[in-house]
Amino acid sequence: MELASLISVLEAAERLGVSPAAVRQQIASQRLPAVKRGPGWWLDTRAVERLARQPLGRGRPLSPEMAWAVLLLASGDAEAAARAAGRDRYRSRADAWLRDHELVEHAARLRARALPEEFEAHPSELPRILKRPDVLCTGISAGGILDLIGGPEAAEGYAPATSRKYIVDEHALDAGAGAVRLRWIRDDLWSLLISRDSRVAPRAAVIIDLLEHDDPRARREAARAGAMSDIDITLRDAPSRQLWAGVGDLVELRRPTLLGAVLIKARSLMVHSNPDTQREDLLQLLALVDDPRAMALDMRKSERMWLQDAEDRLDLSSLSNLDAESMRRATLAYRLLLPTS
Repeated sequence: MELASLISVLEAAERLGVSPAAVRQQIASQRLPAVKRGPGWWLDTRAVERLARQPLGRGRPLSPEMAWAVLLLASGDAEAAARAAGRDRYRSRADAWLRDHELVEHAARLRARALPEEFEAHPSELPRILKRPDVLCTGISAGGILDLIGGPEAAEGYAPATSRKYIVDEHALDAGAGAVRLRWIRDDLWSLLISRDSRVAPRAAVIIDLLEHDDPRARREAARAGAMSDIDITLRDAPSRQLWAGVGDLVELRRPTLLGAVLIKARSLMVHSNPDTQREDLLQLLALVDDPRAMALDMRKSERMWLQDAEDRLDLSSLSNLDAESMRRATLAYRLLLPTS
């Protein structure tokens, strides 16, 4: 770590709003990287700022097994999630956790999934690291799944903990705040990830890793994608999909996926304990509708009434996190989907 990027335990505690003892506890648990200089510990500024953006919040962190069960479930891989959970009752707990918690809001509770570590490396080594068979791309290195293009040159991935020595030695990595960010996971959990026959980590893991990124654009896109993942939408023309509304059980709607998501979010908006997040989700979905008039033809009158009932809570005149053009599209789509007089 460069001296200019280091801060003391006391300064880190002030930035995090916690006691120095709590910071030392985070160092001991390896959640905060630090170096010993003289009698005290010094921490990387970026790591402290990253932690400040994602406080733990209420509730204990999930175990590594449960964290991966939740992430695999949120990514649509129920079979791998069941293997990660290990027992039927643990799989049920993962289902329940995903129903009761929004992924983005509670991402910090999934931190036991891996132990992150940053390194400095020669730029020519970055693509070589990502091509290794024992590395799965995540975060900014897998940003393509969220249409994030043109990000910083970096290598971010998951790797088995037993490969650490080999990766560090073969690519001449130096510990410190650099372009390489590797997340070491247990070998038994690693075997679940590579059994998916993909060079990219599960989508939900990519999203929460991007939430920790230093680039505000990456965090913003991850937050939006995380909201979409809470309703398990893949934007495919599937004849029947299971969609998560944020309340109750999984509901199967025999509708094209986007239409089903719009309908179930409209219902969720009326009963959810946190209507603001449901409103944002519904607005994002409405902004994605390419042809509202054609979609309306596939809706029953009762379903169009659902949308009309949600009008007050949707409150199209209020501010939203959407950009102006997306908000305009969402507003126009909503009007075209309402029942005709």
